[in-house]
Amino acid sequence: MPTILPITRSLSIAPLLDITDPEFERQYSNGVWWALYGDEQGKGRYDDRYLMDGAEMLAQRKFPTNHVGFYLGMIHGGWLVSQQAIVTADLVHTS
Repeated sequence: MPTILPITRSLSIAPLLDITDPEFERQYSNGVWWALYGDEQGKGRYDDRYLMDGAEMLAQRKFPTNHVGFYLGMIHGGWLVSQQAIVTADLVHTS
């Protein structure tokens, strides 16, 4: 079972995968937050190419690979705000 990640003071989520790298975890959390509350809020689900395009950009700019966590977090956050998504207690935990 993945570790629950805090996104805000009142929202924590179970990530889509087990995360062992602290920087990847931080980037993932930031991505979820950005999809929910940042400039990208409310876009809903992301295009199939979103992750690959992001990873390609990171490679071109020579960013560390753990920054891919941001794009995975954005995909997760986009799913959470999608009007078609059914959010269950197993996926979203509020405190």
